[in-house]
Amino acid sequence: MFNDKERQARWAEASLQHLKIFFDHKEPDSRFFRSLIDNWCAYKMGGGFLEERIGRPVWFNNPNPQKFRDALLKMHFVSDAARKLINAGEKGLVKDHSVPAVILQEAFCAAEIQNLEDVDRWLQEHYAVGLITKYEHDHLADLKLQKEMPPDWDRVDAFARYRAARINGRVRKGFRTVQYSVSHG
Repeated sequence: MFNDKERQARWAEASLQHLKIFFDHKEPDSRFFRSLIDNWCAYKMGGGFLEERIGRPVWFNNPNPQKFRDALLKMHFVSDAARKLINAGEKGLVKDHSVPAVILQEAFCAAEIQNLEDVDRWLQEHYAVGLITKYEHDHLADLKLQKEMPPDWDRVDAFARYRAARINGRVRKGFRTVQYSVSHG
């Protein structure tokens, strides 16, 4: 496990600075936004979210459930089927932005952000990732929910896509959701 807390804190702050620049210039690139918010999360969470030797963020693309077990179980939402794969040590997992990054980006750019503390607070209130199976991820796509929220989304429930797709699971203890200010839907 990467354990240089000073370096981790420095890069967490750098992530916030990059996001503030992104906000100030209303950058249009959602892939870049996704990279910035995922880096922020990795540096904020630390531990298994960072590569062991060099402390670079782990992307969790089809992650090894044995190597990353602890980090995977710390995601904001873990589906029951994903938990079974982790317990069996089997691959086939997908890290998914519970609210798609493009919608998060729209809400972020509409937020009232003045400084780095505002960026950090906004991310802590709005950023959530789910760990689902490849099958569940494909099911979201079949329902046209891969990059959209359900039409009846209340702008509060970060996990509404999973509920609409009937993906059962657990929300991490202590996670709270707040109102998302977006016009999507």
